[in-house]
Amino acid sequence: MSKLELYSWVKNFITNKKDFFKDKIKLDLTIIIFTYKRPECVMKSMCYWAGRSPKIIIVDGSPKKDNMVIKIANKIKNISYFHLPDMSIPERIRFAAKKSSTRFTMCQGDDDYYLISGIKESIAKISKNNLLVACMGQAIGLDYKNKKPYFFEYGSNLKNYKIKNKNVIRRLNIAFQNYIPAAFYAVFETKIFRNLWKNNKSYSCQELFEYEHAFKTFLEGSLITTKKIYWIRSFQYKPKSSKIDGNRKLIFTEWLNNKKFKKEKNILVNELSKNIKKKILLNKIVSKELVLKIFSQIASNKKSLYKNNSILLFFLIKFKILLEKTYFRKLIKVFKRLFFMQKLLEQINYFSRKRLRISDVPNNNQKNEIKKLLEFLNNCPI
Repeated sequence: MSKLELYSWVKNFITNKKDFFKDKIKLDLTIIIFTYKRPECVMKSMCYWAGRSPKIIIVDGSPKKDNMVIKIANKIKNISYFHLPDMSIPERIRFAAKKSSTRFTMCQGDDDYYLISGIKESIAKISKNNLLVACMGQAIGLDYKNKKPYFFEYGSNLKNYKIKNKNVIRRLNIAFQNYIPAAFYAVFETKIFRNLWKNNKSYSCQELFEYEHAFKTFLEGSLITTKKIYWIRSFQYKPKSSKIDGNRKLIFTEWLNNKKFKKEKNILVNELSKNIKKKILLNKIVSKELVLKIFSQIASNKKSLYKNNSILLFFLIKFKILLEKTYFRKLIKVFKRLFFMQKLLEQINYFSRKRLRISDVPNNNQKNEIKKLLEFLNNCPI
């Protein structure tokens, strides 16, 4: 598929199929989509949200403007597009948050999708409970085999997941003892969302802006999950690294223990300890000790959002890590570019995942939403 073919398809879709996604549900919501060098993802997202009730703000950090993306965005009333090449992800999110005029605001990855009914449930929970600052639902995976989309079970770690405790220190400890990245893609009231992103920065390790956001979320209040499907997590495209947003390959434990990043570590520790002092009036030393304790908990955490029970996938991942640590690593990079290796990896992913059958989705409204999304993906050029 060429980019021009996708552009033509998207242009035709938003002109002739405005009512493809018919939403009876209206949401007082802004969705911030941050993107970098992935115009194909942005164009699909714009198609998916065109003419629907959420307001969409796209903040693009790509070095160059993409005229095709801009032309599509200009045709859609509920979508605003901003090209911000000199801003990091936290800066772009903060920029977009200031422009949000709805009661609720949330983030979305450029290749992911949300179900309206799932978001509605999360908004209802926050509206009824003053102690809640964030809410999200369940997640399912999306990938492609032979250019055909399929959904798979994304794991059970979000089922009944909640971080609720009136005591701030206990709440933080509970959240980070078995940390799961649930806060970043949750729904927030806009005034709280803006405050959480107020001073966030980008560091050498890209994981950090997520941890900083989660820390501030649980410092502010509680998070729960609903039983409804909410997030469609896509694995179709590989993320692209940006110098301004830190290194994706630099893991948190290395950043934490390497003296090279001592200055950054002190900046982040001081920022988070200031937030603690404002919230619960702890002194500077105790606040810093709490932050360092939480850093240690993150470093030793073994949980992830995606829990795959496949023994086959477990051994394949272990084998891949082993190879990448040896002198074979350069050879592996070459093999990854070969067509047969790409197909092999596609097959491995497909057979190691438990497919989600739409008939097994308990909620009829959600069944219809997922069917409609599948129809959209099947028609959309890859």
